[in-house]
Amino acid sequence: MRFKVQARASGRDLTSSATGTRYTLFVGSGVPNDQRPSIITGDSDAVSARSFLLDATQGAITAPDSIARRNYARVIVFFRNGDLVGWREIVVIHR
Repeated sequence: MRFKVQARASGRDLTSSATGTRYTLFVGSGVPNDQRPSIITGDSDAVSARSFLLDATQGAITAPDSIARRNYARVIVFFRNGDLVGWREIVVIHR
């Protein structure tokens, strides 16, 4: 999936990490003290920080080939550029 990050006020393209934008993926449970925060709690690591890839140079997100027995999985992409902060939820569905 292609993506683009823009400053709301100016419309400036902030997608590339070369502009100073930094990305963080959240694919865990959100449960405090989660022993494996990089995966969805109680499930396989089909959707994880290793399998859900964000390429800020190309402006592309690649989901894993399989999400195992799940029907869908949610990944939240947080991004920050200086004082500008935002996030988007991406839903990966079984096909």
